Formats: sequence, structure tokens, C-alpha cells
Amino acid sequence: MKGLSVHHSFHRAFTIHGVHNVTFEDNVVYDTMGHSFFWEDASETNNIVRNNLVMRTRPATSSLNSDMTPASYWLTNAE
Repeated sequence: MKGLSVHHSFHRAFTIHGVHNVTFEDNVVYDTMGHSFFWEDASETNNIVRNNLVMRTRPATSSLNSDMTPASYWLTNAE
């Protein structure tokens, strides 16, 4: 996933769920609701996230409770 733009999203930008060996690079995320980059299970391995820009991550009430106080990058386990 390289050089993408995600903007004005009502439900996150990228959900990394069961994904392995993928690079997320040089992406721009603007004005999304809920976590912008969301690692769902913490079982994903060998993914690279670099040189991404996230701006204006807003609360979402229709997702998980944690999306009400969202993070631009939300990880359950950063190993």
C-alpha cells in the first residue's frame, strides 16, 4: 500500500487484520473517524509502516468503545 490518500472516512483508514508481510508507505490520511491505522488482532507479523501522515483523527460512536477516543495508530501489541 504505497502513495494512497484516504480522506473524509466515516470508519477508519486502514485495518490490518490477518495481514502479513505488507508495507504501508507514503500514505496520507485526513479527517477519518475512529482509529486511522488499526491493528485488530496483534497476530499480524512482518508488516512495515513508514513515512505515513495522519491528520484529524476524530471520534466515532458506531465502532468499538476505543474509537470514541481514537488514536491515529492503534496497536494491541507492538512486538
